[in-house]
Amino acid sequence: MKSKIVKYVGAGFGAFIVGVVLMLGATKVVYPAISQLVGLSVAQSTTLLNNVRDGAAGDNVPNGVLMSAIAGYDGTDFDRMRGTITYGLLTDVSRINGDVSVIGTNADNSTNTTTKIAAIPCRANAAAPTWTEGNQVPCSVDLAGGLRTSGSGASSPVQGTTLLNTRQASAANTLNTITLTGAANQRVHIYDIGRADCTAGTSSLQVVDGATLIYDTNAATVPTAPATFTKSWPTGLTGTTGNSMIVYVFACGVGNTSTVVVQADRF
Repeated sequence: MKSKIVKYVGAGFGAFIVGVVLMLGATKVVYPAISQLVGLSVAQSTTLLNNVRDGAAGDNVPNGVLMSAIAGYDGTDFDRMRGTITYGLLTDVSRINGDVSVIGTNADNSTNTTTKIAAIPCRANAAAPTWTEGNQVPCSVDLAGGLRTSGSGASSPVQGTTLLNTRQASAANTLNTITLTGAANQRVHIYDIGRADCTAGTSSLQVVDGATLIYDTNAATVPTAPATFTKSWPTGLTGTTGNSMIVYVFACGVGNTSTVVVQADRF
């Protein structure tokens, strides 16, 4: 009797083991088989496959979207991005203040209102500024210290409202000092030292921002005329707000004078 029980238990346990083996083997076979049956699919999880959707499925697609296409998530679903052949991808401009249609359509010297959208960065020329349209750009600025538009539509820099351009000759064997006077809430800008030379001998040059040395040359850099020292700063060597800037050319020697030409402004 006991031997029969042992035989039945052994047979049942063996059948269980065979079933487990068959189930695991079937899983390995069935998973790729399902993929082939349903076509291209993506795995949402290790146990869930989703059919890949065609674009014709429309919006509000909850799953099966391959992230190789342009789609936008609206917080719930993925939607196709909108666009046209003429204008390309559509963009929401509803959050831009003002009327977009006024770009490039206003007359020159119109007032600065909130309904204008400048197509290029513009600086105002006063508390109540006016704007000038360019020939090829929607908005250029008619002001001192900003950008002007030439007849071809190209922009060129101009100096600020307060000009500090200076040409100064020194006394014999004397320090040549050019003071570019600062003002509250404004900064001095040096764009160019167009000339620095001695009648004989040589010298050197320094630029001071307030009491701080910010530029200097080696000894004998300032030569004897007709040779001359020049230096340009395309974006302007700019001083600290409120400070004066001073250009020094040191004495050229006994009986010799120096001449300096500086292009600068303040705004």
